[in-house]
Amino acid sequence: MKNKTKENYKINIYPLDITIDNIQGESLMDILLHNNIQLPNNCGARGSCRKCVVKLINGELSEKAKCDKYYLACKAQVLSDVDIELIKYKLINKNNSITKTVPFKLEQDSFEFNPIIGKKDLMLSQPDEDDKTSDQDRILSILGDEYSFSLSLLRKLPDKLRDNNWHVNAIIDHNNNELINITGSNSNKVYGLAVDIGTTTINSLLVDMQSGEIVDCASCYNSQIACGTDVISRIVYSKKNNGLEKLNNLVIDDLNNLINSILKDKKINKKQVYSVSVAANTTMMHLLAKVNPESIRLAPYVPVFTEFQAKASKLELNVNKNANLISFSNVGSYVGGDIVSGIMACGMCKDEKIKLLIDLGTNGEIVLGNSDWLMACACSAGPAFEGAGVKCGTRAIDGAIEGFSVEKGIKTINNAKPVGICGSGMIEIISELFDAGVLDRQGKFRNINNKNIIEKNNKKAYLLCDKDNSGTGEPIFINEQDIENIIRTKGAIFSGVQSLTDYAGIEFNDIDEVIIAGGLGESINFEKAVKLGLFPSIAKDKFKYLGNLSLKGAYLRLINKDLQTDIEHIKKIMNYFDISEDTEYMNRFISTLFIPHTDLSLFSL
Repeated sequence: MKNKTKENYKINIYPLDITIDNIQGESLMDILLHNNIQLPNNCGARGSCRKCVVKLINGELSEKAKCDKYYLACKAQVLSDVDIELIKYKLINKNNSITKTVPFKLEQDSFEFNPIIGKKDLMLSQPDEDDKTSDQDRILSILGDEYSFSLSLLRKLPDKLRDNNWHVNAIIDHNNNELINITGSNSNKVYGLAVDIGTTTINSLLVDMQSGEIVDCASCYNSQIACGTDVISRIVYSKKNNGLEKLNNLVIDDLNNLINSILKDKKINKKQVYSVSVAANTTMMHLLAKVNPESIRLAPYVPVFTEFQAKASKLELNVNKNANLISFSNVGSYVGGDIVSGIMACGMCKDEKIKLLIDLGTNGEIVLGNSDWLMACACSAGPAFEGAGVKCGTRAIDGAIEGFSVEKGIKTINNAKPVGICGSGMIEIISELFDAGVLDRQGKFRNINNKNIIEKNNKKAYLLCDKDNSGTGEPIFINEQDIENIIRTKGAIFSGVQSLTDYAGIEFNDIDEVIIAGGLGESINFEKAVKLGLFPSIAKDKFKYLGNLSLKGAYLRLINKDLQTDIEHIKKIMNYFDISEDTEYMNRFISTLFIPHTDLSLFSL
């Protein structure tokens, strides 16, 4: 009998009762990920976070992966048939994870419609003995000499014009002055795709480029989470063997799943999608472009590129092969095009009033300023408010717990059956439990007689409801580790805000408006967020929640090509501060790890 090769080994997985008999991947974690099983991983698979542990029941894994009585899946190589037990895991089911909610507010009269993609009806004169103008010049005489043709379009031009008796539609990319297609005069509608690629979530919109109407939307978790929860761990992972390619494949797969979901629901052909506008942080853009991002995390922290354009076909996106993908400019290594998009979308770059923009994503980007000056920084907030890193966390979807009071209990989005806790719910729950004396200032449960305080997996927790509606039937609760993660998140945000106001030499009360962006949920209670110590203690009427401004900016850029002027202005007046080099930032951060803060005078308003 021949010896088995690695590819022939079988892996029996408990408690899932799954057998893997076609091994693809270097490490056990790679193999599991390839089979849609995600293990916790906060270190980029370096083996330092020790979260991806599995229990070996039978068989042999590499000894270098041994960690006490468990094995680190990120370091373990399969050396025989094995039986393993997963300690913590998540099954990835992309279809079920896609949700459909437009995550920002949009008033139809709040934008000008001047789209980057145009469809122009051309009735061309036919050549004859007196008019021997080339096909190309015949079109340019109507469109203008500034427009270019690709070689592939030139090749289809003679047949397309003559088969349609010289009456055709020109599909024009005004952003690049490019004629990207010639179709018959009765061709279908033309669409564009707006995308926000976040570290934790990906959101997309399909847009009718002839009206500006949002046709449909779709969002999901970023599957790269399996390779690290933050940008640093993913940069580290990208240096593994085939790591960069794997991260790129994951985000492309996510995007195509979202695109396919929308196109299928609306019965639209992919050939009708002619433009893709992408907003993302600096690391996510490098991973999308499959460009080595390592220089982002190494001094002097310089990205490879500021922005890039490419044919969507080069990235294997499931849209028209001639569609152009455009990105927003990065400001720095940790303040990316998503923030430029958000600044443009909320209009703070055109207002004389001093505004504070806080994007509550994994990276926690913060911008302070007005039409004359802008200052930006980023702090590692973590993914808690987006549903990751919290045991019963979820995005702001139907059924997410968005509100809470000790007396009345939970409130869910659209009053649907509860499925988990979104960011706005986390804020209310902790603030309410603190006010009720259930939590102390460190976020620990007090030793009081309360029927809702339970033990869950050897951790104290507060029971919110008996079971969820996600199919598992598990209770929904918040435990001390969740609360610690949220306190660290709010601390990173507040200390980042404090750093910018100190740099600018202003007080909190000098701020005219605070704009909150991100995936928290529309019902965020600003008073409770201030009580928690997340936001500065200023007047309630100065706060405004605008949802996912990164996605909104990507949408607005599709429907108004003149907004490129605003983008250039933002780049000109923006100053980026790397707070990791500020020796005072860590002192500020440590002071925030209480409810609401060690300095209670900051919250005396």
